Amino acid sequence: ESLNVSVATALVVQLVLQIYSRHFPEDERGLTKKEMEDLRKDWYAKLARSEEERETYEALAASPPEPFDDLRRCDEHRRGRLK
Repeated sequence: ESLNVSVATALVVQLVLQIYSRHFPEDERGLTKKEMEDLRKDWYAKLARSEEERETYEALAASPPEPFDDLRRCDEHRRGRLK
């Protein structure tokens, strides 16, 4: 039963986002560059558990890594579950 609720919720959210994206231009939908930087700095500060991690995260916040193109495993790490 909970899976059905989760799936239904995901479908509703997807529909709302599709409707929203049709009514607002792309430049009005996202965060500004400044908002993204502020959010990233705040999030990274909360992630750090030590002074060493804090320094690492501050450096990453100043020069963030590129987002992943594909979150799936590499092809060589994928395998079928059936033999």
